[in-house]
Amino acid sequence: MTQDSTGTIRTAPTPDEELGALRRELRALTDHREISELVARLGRWLDGRCLGDADALFTPEAVAVTPGGTDEGRTRLVEQAQQHHAHYHRLQHSMAHLLVEQDGDRASGQANLTAVFVENDPPAVRVLAGDYRFGFVRTADGWRFSRIEIRPTWMSTASQVVLIPQPAGA
Repeated sequence: MTQDSTGTIRTAPTPDEELGALRRELRALTDHREISELVARLGRWLDGRCLGDADALFTPEAVAVTPGGTDEGRTRLVEQAQQHHAHYHRLQHSMAHLLVEQDGDRASGQANLTAVFVENDPPAVRVLAGDYRFGFVRTADGWRFSRIEIRPTWMSTASQVVLIPQPAGA
């Protein structure tokens, strides 16, 4: 037993209570790591021109609200992303400062976005910055996006682009 500054006597948690608290904390940390990795995989997927396993990213009924439009359903979301990214020579999506609020098997989050789009003909670069808003759902296969929304805050364009040669296989 301990006594706090108000004089209230408190009993120490039992080993079972401590173990339960540790399990909840471990689950929360694991969930946050898995969600953070999901966000990172989204950036890589977009940079790779939206090729690869979209099932590992999105729920079947996922919704995307982007400058390219609003789409619902994994298939339409993938088609929209491919359509709007295919013609760029290089892409780089960076998400930072991810904040997640979890409620059981659902979570919401937001992150800062900086996306760079490089065109070859004519040479040009466009930078889009803003916020990503996410909805996440825990599925039998892990966390997936149920909603993605981009809220652009600024954009810049330039006509001078210097492409750095990439090593083979990069």
